[in-house]
Amino acid sequence: MAAIYCYIAESFLGSIRGTGRQTTTNQDKESEMRYGTIVRFDDRTDKRFGFVRVTGEVEQIFFHENDYRHPEAPRARSMKVPMKDDRIAFTVANGHGGRQKAKRWAYATEVPPRFKKGEELIVDLEDIPWINPHSVQADDCYACDFNSENYGNWIVVVFRESTGELFRVECHEGETGSEQPEIPGKGPIPTGISIRRR
Repeated sequence: MAAIYCYIAESFLGSIRGTGRQTTTNQDKESEMRYGTIVRFDDRTDKRFGFVRVTGEVEQIFFHENDYRHPEAPRARSMKVPMKDDRIAFTVANGHGGRQKAKRWAYATEVPPRFKKGEELIVDLEDIPWINPHSVQADDCYACDFNSENYGNWIVVVFRESTGELFRVECHEGETGSEQPEIPGKGPIPTGISIRRR
């Protein structure tokens, strides 16, 4: 399926294409948050490891279930078993033999993409965490919207100015208390953010 892009700002630097991750110009790659799709996972008790591929890249990156870290509860273990085609967010480190490995990882929808001034951010819509319409905060700004796969519904993406994070809000047409939320912020949205839909 062709990607549908929502460009937030007047332009987006064309030199960054299809990375599916947050890109930086002044940080070491090991601290860079990346997004990828699990291509395989061995769930045998003595294994519990797998490989993930970043969108647009060929190389597969090793990850282990023990390196799971929920952003709000780092010591908590995931109740979900990683499966093929799951999307995860992770940072990269050098593993055995100099090969890359996921140093810390969580499921993509547990980690809000974060924009930093002076950088560029390109992210898949499906990787942005959901929030309840009633959880929209005073500093949230409307970013863009997409049609939902559910008839009569649509998705609004909001940008949280205080943290630089992006969130999804699903809106339901014609349901009491579930109409499009009022987004208090009016922008402007920073230049350098792009959201695509797979």
